[in-house]
Amino acid sequence: MAFWKWSGEERGLTMLGLGAAASASAFAAFMLTSETRAPRIAAIEHFGIFAKPARIAAQRPKTDHGVDMTVTGGVAPPPLRATIKDGPRLEGYKLIGVVGEEAILLGDAGFRKVQRGAELPDKGRIAAIEQRGEYWIVVMQDGAIIGGPPPTAAP
Repeated sequence: MAFWKWSGEERGLTMLGLGAAASASAFAAFMLTSETRAPRIAAIEHFGIFAKPARIAAQRPKTDHGVDMTVTGGVAPPPLRATIKDGPRLEGYKLIGVVGEEAILLGDAGFRKVQRGAELPDKGRIAAIEQRGEYWIVVMQDGAIIGGPPPTAAP
């Protein structure tokens, strides 16, 4: 349908929309190309897309903190196994993971979500959930543990 056959309202709204789009484009072009005007938005230097980063970086004073960034060594590898010197391992449960203050255990009856102070059937009360080295363990009140590194074979 041709533009001149539209009703007056349709033509008016179309022209209004085109005018708004043109004025928005002209304003954006003016603001992007105006290098001499300082932005009038508070804290504009914190918004990287509007802050004209190259100009602001050039204005910052160059500081030398005396740090030599040359790589000279590395970080020592972690120990092969963390040693846990608590009580014996508690059989019947496997530590699956820790989420926040709760541990997820897998036992004969399925998965169980526990936290400090919870009671495990026929095993006792949980005293702590701790990370030791790279492993998590669940410590029972009697000192027995669930989790930790895999047991080492006796030579």
